[in-house]
Amino acid sequence: MSVTIAVTGCVFVGQAVAAAAAADDIFACYKTGPAAEPNWSAVARDYAHKRFKRDCSPERPIAAVAPRLRAMPAPPHALAVKALARPESGSDLIWFVRKDFADVDLFGRPQPNEKATGAEVSWSRNNTAADTIWQVNGLVGLAYSYLNEDYSPFIGLSLASYVKVDREAHSAAASDDNRDAVTIGGSGEIGFINPIGGADYVRGSWLETRDGTLDRVTGQAKLEWMPIYLRVNRQIPGTFVTTNFRPELKVQYDERQGGLAPIGFSGLGRSLRIGPEATFLFRVTDFGATLPGWAEPLAGLSGAVTYHWWREIYSGQSGSRLDSTLKYDINPNVALAFSYQKGRDEETAKRTDLYKLSLNFKTCAAFASFSGERCSAQKE
Repeated sequence: MSVTIAVTGCVFVGQAVAAAAAADDIFACYKTGPAAEPNWSAVARDYAHKRFKRDCSPERPIAAVAPRLRAMPAPPHALAVKALARPESGSDLIWFVRKDFADVDLFGRPQPNEKATGAEVSWSRNNTAADTIWQVNGLVGLAYSYLNEDYSPFIGLSLASYVKVDREAHSAAASDDNRDAVTIGGSGEIGFINPIGGADYVRGSWLETRDGTLDRVTGQAKLEWMPIYLRVNRQIPGTFVTTNFRPELKVQYDERQGGLAPIGFSGLGRSLRIGPEATFLFRVTDFGATLPGWAEPLAGLSGAVTYHWWREIYSGQSGSRLDSTLKYDINPNVALAFSYQKGRDEETAKRTDLYKLSLNFKTCAAFASFSGERCSAQKE
């Protein structure tokens, strides 16, 4: 069984869905501006090749979009583009280098390099304390993903293993501030379409962190709910800047396995935290057009702000973590970044209040890919 989507030149005669698209714009990726007509030939091409841009409208994955696309009328003298009604599902095995989980986003479709912050290597100097600081902070992961594209409520699942390193070396005068934490973990996530047509992802993770400076091992179990349909993607009117707001809910359980020091989140040997996390992203993009001369140097500029608030159940304490980064991409895999972190570290619970300038590295590549381009850059 096949479906025909028709286009005439680069304009799709889709008046039947114009009103619906205006109210719920699933074609934002295919516009050069908020009031512009979508590039309907690109819509048809990407749909036919199972590449409809989830990245621009994650609240409307292919299963929700397909009925609307199938309903579009075929104008006379049109170029017919056939798309399978039940495209083949497929699997991917990919590896990636990122800063942390927020920088990965979904294991099934990691955040593309141009949006990612990347693993950090930084140097800073505190002249007041005569302290030179070196830091390495990053995550390396390997993920297997199965994406189901038969328009059923089940979207797909991913299984991943990863290693996260956070090492901070100070001069002898401030050696008490050294940090040497290595985290090894595994994660699984599943996506499904809920009754209102939005996409939900649930991710469960297990990790073990060894803190060499405190001689302590902490085990952690984490459950995350990511309501993709609540994400908000926008272009700032009159600019080349796009924004993306990503909320989620986290439940985190920590238990001390070695050493005498209590867990900082609760002051006890165990901790149970629950609370929301939100990430705000922005970047300069060309929307497929040519940037004006004055804006071209800004094409590699982007930023991210993540805020996590939590309530600890056993002790009744509450806390938060702020992580913000402004970066400039030198090339797709290397960036210069200025960042600020404040609050307790998610793995070690150590308090931080730090500004730093860093050189960041990021990559994402497929070992085996049967269904497409999980790591590919995607247009806004």
